[in-house]
Amino acid sequence: MSIECRSWGRTPSGEEVSLYILNNKEGYTAGIATYGATLTKLDVPVSGGPSLDVVLGFDELGGYLKDDNYLGATIGRTAGRISQAEFVLDGKKFSLDKNEGENQLHGGAKGFHNRVWTAFPEENAEGPALRLCYDSADGESGYPGNLRVTVIYTLIKNGLRIDYRGVTDSPTPVNMTAHPYFNLNINGEDIGSHELKIFSSKTLNLDDSLIPNGEIIDVKGTDADFTDFSLIKGAAARNYPLKHDRFYILNSRKGEMNIAAIARSSSFDLELEVATTQSGLQFYSGNSLSVGSVGKCGCQYGPRSGFCLEPHTHPDAPNKPKFPSVILRPGEIYEHSTEYRFREFKARS
Repeated sequence: MSIECRSWGRTPSGEEVSLYILNNKEGYTAGIATYGATLTKLDVPVSGGPSLDVVLGFDELGGYLKDDNYLGATIGRTAGRISQAEFVLDGKKFSLDKNEGENQLHGGAKGFHNRVWTAFPEENAEGPALRLCYDSADGESGYPGNLRVTVIYTLIKNGLRIDYRGVTDSPTPVNMTAHPYFNLNINGEDIGSHELKIFSSKTLNLDDSLIPNGEIIDVKGTDADFTDFSLIKGAAARNYPLKHDRFYILNSRKGEMNIAAIARSSSFDLELEVATTQSGLQFYSGNSLSVGSVGKCGCQYGPRSGFCLEPHTHPDAPNKPKFPSVILRPGEIYEHSTEYRFREFKARS
């Protein structure tokens, strides 16, 4: 196993960005940039051929500096949308920056996805790892408290694990996740033919702005039903591909590492299993990916070039008292883990 570091350019403000390449003995390779603590590549060994890069991204830093789709980025302080870009905490109202109409999405315009993190390469019994740290100052994007967060990427024998940790000096919402766009076919091809299973029977009802209205609905008989393997594009998607951007309440208990979802493609007989200690999962089918964006090796990206499976807690929780709390207080530790595991599925019926 090995860890390589290379200079990867500078941000417009002059901050230096590094790119780390992690390799393990099982043949997995991960690229991680200090800009946004971003997963830039994930090469997975496949039988009968070279490894397959299963995440969307760009060859150069410039692509990420211009990107507004959060390709591969770490998301924070809060994943998903905060309605009206505001919330009340301990009787005080906080106004956040608005970056999606009247709402805030994924931590705002100055979220974790476009900050430069400090990296510390490590090696342990499980494999090569990269620890990334960021200090989010009180008032950043409108959030209270000085928040120190750590993200650790580790190549494990069958994929990649991401561990999250955070501490604060004042109460603040924290709900982090990773935002890789996966494609188990050739990079950038339409992902509608992938099959997906989500270990959840409940989802949040949404308004027209994709904000949860507080209602929990059963997925049975709806287009959101992935309780068994189903095509992402839907049964009638030859002419009407379905659009998915929905939060699922997982059947498993928070704090325990359990399977959240399985995606698979027959192109390379490859299966992705997402396991997490979180209580929920956002599934996004990439329908709003920028048209004509040029990705790795000249790939043309666009709607449905990749899909996201984002483990985190309920979106807009600061404004929904009945949702599980995402408030981190001094003396507490925010932490959760996610594993992306890969295997062949030829033997599956």
